[in-house]
Amino acid sequence: LGALGWRHLAVSAARSAICAALMGICVRALALQLLPSTDLNWVKLLIGLTVCIGFGAIVFGGFAFAFRAPELQAVIQMAVKRKPIS
Repeated sequence: LGALGWRHLAVSAARSAICAALMGICVRALALQLLPSTDLNWVKLLIGLTVCIGFGAIVFGGFAFAFRAPELQAVIQMAVKRKPIS
């Protein structure tokens, strides 16, 4: 896709989109089980939402690891070294 590295960017964007779609499917399935559909108790909603967000982050990270996303390695290195994002 050209000399500017567009192919690398397109592959990275596609990999992220696939991870996001798979995460969405998994989180939706969990949300159907956890989030109440009739009882609108805000505590239950907050707990269910918090669990779904955490689960989504773990699932996305797992799929990114499975697809060997180099961006995940950069995030892990920043977290371990506590280096600011530049």
